[in-house]
Amino acid sequence: MLFKVLREKKPDYVCVVFDTPGPTFRHEIYPEYKATRQKMPEDLVVQIPYIKDLVRYHGVTQIEMEGYEADDLIASLAEWGRKQGLEVVIASADKDLHQLIEDPDVRQWDPQKDRVITAREVMVRFGIPPTRIIDLLALMGDSSDHIPGVPGVGEKTAQKLLQEWDSLDNL
Repeated sequence: MLFKVLREKKPDYVCVVFDTPGPTFRHEIYPEYKATRQKMPEDLVVQIPYIKDLVRYHGVTQIEMEGYEADDLIASLAEWGRKQGLEVVIASADKDLHQLIEDPDVRQWDPQKDRVITAREVMVRFGIPPTRIIDLLALMGDSSDHIPGVPGVGEKTAQKLLQEWDSLDNL
């Protein structure tokens, strides 16, 4: 994916962000966070140091920070880049990162599908703006992160509630 970004997008700046193996501040808030997620396969775990070496060899900046997920660091970098007047493109298909999209400054690019995800696409897909994705996930839950959500509230109901009330706080 990194080589595809470098080859096809030719970015002025690029940073690869890694998760660290330990718990994050989210585990302090909710001890069951990601409790049901399967561990990374061992054959991938042993490749991580080589991937980091390869990234470093190609002169690409990489960041990781104990206590924080890669998503948190990506969010911080996206906000910093936006404030610097940069065009920020997050290379990932992760729906959790949709909340960072802010047209025209911050977009998401799914390199596997070669698809740019804009605020309009988030509106079409979820019926809410990117800033409300976090509310949607809070209401409907997120099984991949073991977030329970509100009992009986799925994606459609969460969408309708947010369309009516605008935010979780208002609801």
